[in-house]
Amino acid sequence: MSYSVCLFGDSVAKGVIFDSIRRKYRVIKDCFAASMETQDHLRVTNYSKFGCTITKGRELLERHAAELSSYDFVV
Repeated sequence: MSYSVCLFGDSVAKGVIFDSIRRKYRVIKDCFAASMETQDHLRVTNYSKFGCTITKGRELLERHAAELSSYDFVV
């Protein structure tokens, strides 16, 4: 059985880290969402945003509200 997951969050959920060598932010390939996607039974849609506050998060949820019922899990 396959499950669909819709993920909301901030830079942590997006996989953004500060690269101290390059002195800038970058997205890592092995973030939580990416590791979930490697599971054969999971399909992940990641709406996480860098700098997402509770206010921005609410706006994102409202923007995607119509499609949320199509997911098995919303995190």
